[in-house]
Amino acid sequence: MMQEKLINVETVGANFKGGILVLVRCPECNKEISDKAKTCPDCGYPIAINTKYQLYIIGYHDMDISAYAGLTETFNLKLEYNEVMNIFENCPYIIAEYDTLEEANLQARKLLKWGIDINIINPEGKSEYINTDIISCPKCGSIHIQVVPRKWSIISGIYTNKVDRVCLKCKYKF
Repeated sequence: MMQEKLINVETVGANFKGGILVLVRCPECNKEISDKAKTCPDCGYPIAINTKYQLYIIGYHDMDISAYAGLTETFNLKLEYNEVMNIFENCPYIIAEYDTLEEANLQARKLLKWGIDINIINPEGKSEYINTDIISCPKCGSIHIQVVPRKWSIISGIYTNKVDRVCLKCKYKF
C-alpha cells in the first residue's frame, strides 16, 4: 500500500478546489505525486485508481484510553497503546477501505461512539455524510433489526404495549 500524506494547500500556495491535496509516494521512483494522477509524471509508473470508500481517522475528542479502546476493539487489532497514539498523531490516517458506503458507515458509527473523529472519502475523492440516525445493534453494529412486541410485563403480569429490538445477525435483544 502506498504511504499517503495530506497537505493543506493554503500552506503550500497551490490552487486546489476543496483545500486539501493528497500526496502519495510513487512505488517505483519514490517521488511525491498527487493521488489523482493516473501515472507518475517522473517515471511513468501507473498509479492504482481508488475504487473503494476510505475511512480516514482525523483525530479524537475523548480521552486517550477511549480512543485506544475504540480503535483496537472496532477492528480487533492487537496494538500497543503507543502504536495507536502514533496513528492519532499522524492524522489524517486511512484506517480501512470498504466496497460499499454502508460498510464504511457501519464502522464509522462504531468509531464515533468511542470519540474518534472519522471521515469517509468516496471513490471520487469527496467526503460522504456519516449517517448516525440509524438504529444499530449495540453488540455487533448490524442495522438489521426486528421489533418484537413483549408478551407480558413483570410489573403487571399481563400484556403490555412495549417492544424489544432484536438483532437479526447476532440475536441480541435490546
